[in-house]
Amino acid sequence: MSLNEQQRASRTLPLRLKRLDFEDPKDTDTPKCKRPRFSQPPSSPGLPPLSQSPCPGVSDHSISRVGPYVLLEATEGGHSYSAVHSVTEREYTCKVLSMKRYHELIAPYARLPAHEHISRIAEIVTGEHSVYVFFARSHGDMHSYVRSCKRLREEEASSLFGQMAEAVAHCHQHGVVLRDLKLRKFVFTDKQSQPPSSPGLPPLSQSPCPGVSDHSISRVGPYVLLEATEGGHSYSAVHSVTEREYTCKVLSMKRYHELIAPYARLPAHEHISRIAEIVTGEHSVYVFFARSHGDMHSYVRSCKRLREEEASSLFGQMAEAVAHCHQHGVVLRDLKLRKFVFTDKQRTKLVLENLEDSCLLKGEDDSLTDKHGCPAYVGPEILNSKHSYSGKAADVWSLGVVLYTMLVGRYPFQDVEPAALFSKIRKGVFTIPESLSPKARCLIRNMLRKSPAERLSASETLLHPWLNCTSMASLSAPPNPADKTSPDQVVPDFDKYEGRD
Repeated sequence: MSLNEQQRASRTLPLRLKRLDFEDPKDTDTPKCKRPRFSQPPSSPGLPPLSQSPCPGVSDHSISRVGPYVLLEATEGGHSYSAVHSVTEREYTCKVLSMKRYHELIAPYARLPAHEHISRIAEIVTGEHSVYVFFARSHGDMHSYVRSCKRLREEEASSLFGQMAEAVAHCHQHGVVLRDLKLRKFVFTDKQSQPPSSPGLPPLSQSPCPGVSDHSISRVGPYVLLEATEGGHSYSAVHSVTEREYTCKVLSMKRYHELIAPYARLPAHEHISRIAEIVTGEHSVYVFFARSHGDMHSYVRSCKRLREEEASSLFGQMAEAVAHCHQHGVVLRDLKLRKFVFTDKQRTKLVLENLEDSCLLKGEDDSLTDKHGCPAYVGPEILNSKHSYSGKAADVWSLGVVLYTMLVGRYPFQDVEPAALFSKIRKGVFTIPESLSPKARCLIRNMLRKSPAERLSASETLLHPWLNCTSMASLSAPPNPADKTSPDQVVPDFDKYEGRD
């Protein structure tokens, strides 16, 4: 499914659980059992890990392994399996869903904050045609338990029913109507027979705050919004209970689905930011990330340029994030210094701040046709091509511009006039200061090749000797004092170069 199709599907998601009828031929004493038909969209940073699986689709019942899981006997007409993790040996239940059903499933989970009596998703694995959603193994359902006991004593029933009522009340409180509520929907999480749950996402709650266009908002759920940044679409925020600081992105529903889609594809990674919480308003969605400590664009401007030892450490983290995205079929398209932010005050740890503007690939083919990116970072093939171009190679070009700017203190191609800037990029001619080490110059040249086919891939970049030197002391020349006063050695703060989100 393309990104546009995912967006359209997400916009039409129902906010209530759908039903699917399954007939249990083994149970002749009970009526037909209706099962909830959950489907589940993207795993946001707060969602469980989402990984790739080469296993066949729902209709192929010969599957026996999905990622680290071994699937055992099938249930529910072949749409659910008991499963075991091959490493931890823990037992799970796996629901096999079409991509469409997968996107439907996430709607109620996206609405509901976590609750002890609503089950949570352990992991999501994507196959070529299907999505495999894993839940912790249950120990039987209430329908079977009541049948085996004939009826329950009031003391036991009171304890169990109280947990059921809490789960239903929690759903109603957050605008989710279950519609197909019955004994079989509740399962035990322990062998002693105590009830259950139904799956989860990072806590997503409701907020009465106004939309993006209203900048008077000051509180969203448990968060207090402080000063606005990025034209009023991002805010610094603080949690009113924990007093932890966050960054809040205010998105329309359409932009929210665009942001979530790549997170659904990507397994968690230490250099890609994770969503802390999602709060829905009447017109907008508020996405909270852990507070950053500045971005790379501002840092390079303040330092003029970086020494190679520091640049190698920071750039290696950037390249790891990009390689991880490419490995899982996500092309970033708008890669630039400003997209990377520090997670610590010492400014030694970086994460890719968000995945807005990324594109999800359908397979190995990374051909793109749209013209997307920041002027200073755009590759020549995007400017020259009337047809398709390699999305991954275009990302590597942008990554090369990032490295050049970190080490030199200015863009490899720059001009105040966009037409002149694009002309320089098309020619692909630039100079590298001799003060840089030979290995650094080599890496830059191999990333800024005019021909996309001649560039290193993101994963090959990680193997380059410049990123794998045991000591950088002999590589880096001290900054030239003249560089600090030379205007063209400073990373400019022009919006025309570094397009704002």
